[in-house]
Amino acid sequence: MNNYFLKQIWRNILKNKSFSFLNSVGLALGFTCFTFIFLWVLDEKSYDKFNSHYHRIVRLTETTSLETGIARSAFTSAPMANALKGDYPEVENAVRLESREEIVTHNGQQVLQSGILLTDPSFFDIFSYQINQGNIKTALNDPFSIILTVSTAKKYFGDDNPMGKTLMINMYDITGKGVEYKITGIMPDPPQNAHFTFNILASFKTIEDTNPGILSINGWGQSRFYTYLLLKEGIDYNLFSHKISQFYEKYVGKLFNDWRSIYTYQLQPLSDIHLRSDLENEIETTGDIKKVYLFITIGILILFLASINYTNLATAQAVHRAKEVGIKKVVGANKSQLALQFLAESILTTCLALFISFLFSFLLQPFFQQITGKNLTLISSPLLFFILLGVTLILGLLSGIYPAIVISSFKPIIVLKGPFKSARQGVMLRKTLVVTQFVIAIILITGIFVITYQMSFMKNKNLGYDKDGLIFLRVNGNTDVINGFSSF
Repeated sequence: MNNYFLKQIWRNILKNKSFSFLNSVGLALGFTCFTFIFLWVLDEKSYDKFNSHYHRIVRLTETTSLETGIARSAFTSAPMANALKGDYPEVENAVRLESREEIVTHNGQQVLQSGILLTDPSFFDIFSYQINQGNIKTALNDPFSIILTVSTAKKYFGDDNPMGKTLMINMYDITGKGVEYKITGIMPDPPQNAHFTFNILASFKTIEDTNPGILSINGWGQSRFYTYLLLKEGIDYNLFSHKISQFYEKYVGKLFNDWRSIYTYQLQPLSDIHLRSDLENEIETTGDIKKVYLFITIGILILFLASINYTNLATAQAVHRAKEVGIKKVVGANKSQLALQFLAESILTTCLALFISFLFSFLLQPFFQQITGKNLTLISSPLLFFILLGVTLILGLLSGIYPAIVISSFKPIIVLKGPFKSARQGVMLRKTLVVTQFVIAIILITGIFVITYQMSFMKNKNLGYDKDGLIFLRVNGNTDVINGFSSF
């Protein structure tokens, strides 16, 4: 009976090839769109979660209140990390970062190198990064020492081992000719789903040695660094944030009387930085949680449209299968058996659509990576397959349940004695679904046109100058350097 049942389902699918193909391709396109949206959303939501202390890491932020308004910045000053770590037992560790783009000279060639982070040795205690070569505890202890990522090491030294060698970098030097930075470590390339990435880590001790005043009272007013704290287990960052609002009082002396009404400090959890941060001077461009919600909504609407489309086609086929139902009922088939058959056909169709969508996704994967700038694949998350399989089964049930009930309810005496017409309720349902489908489609298409027009406007807006021919001068130590070098 089971084999006969499966054969009947397969024969009906083959008998209605056009219908089955149209339904499968329609659902496959919906699944493909949902797959790419899901991958993008999953990546956006995964930022920084590779850190084992993810829920205990916070960033110190600065709020400046002036008559012209209130500004909130991610910048803080160099002495703050050690002050917080030394004064408050709630802080387990602290680290400072400075992001720079500098000229690197190697083998007579000058390169504008981006992604240089100056940081403390505690960087590896707070964030979950490891090194392949070198001592992780001491690699950043000395000034003018650097750790290269694997790709950066290969970029400059090829297959040679760069450990112990040097790179000439125009960073924190008084000569303007560059300083030799010793390579003390090699580490894997950092994950891309982090709110900051880097190519080179340099010792923060370099800043302190070349500019000792950075740790003086005046240094408290030089906000150009990033401060991260690792809180101890069980510490409520909100309560602690209120506690340290003006923690700098004991360090700035008489300046506090002027600063107390201007500068206050808060803590921002690591989980909020990428999607929920609107601060000035972010270390890198952040995302937007509103966009994530928007794409989730679009993904759900696309699946909903695919489901409506399937239901419309399935109910429209009811008239053509009325005699089939009537004959099967005459020879002894009951309503539950027929309903089960049509539900199984629906689920089989959605499973076929899922398989086709995987083929589409594989073929369109390079295009998706190009437009998003994310190196995401179908195997980026094992969870994706199980979610899609669950959605497939649920969608097969939901989109096939009404046709199964309607078709299996046909009375044999009515459908076999002459021409058969759909019930008025079925016609109204299909009309309602079609109207809903068109409304959602029009909203999505209109939104696409509006966004495309806005992006085109921003891209082609006349800025009043030729941006391709623009150069700027940047002060590097005591030397003016023209930022006109290209990286390789």
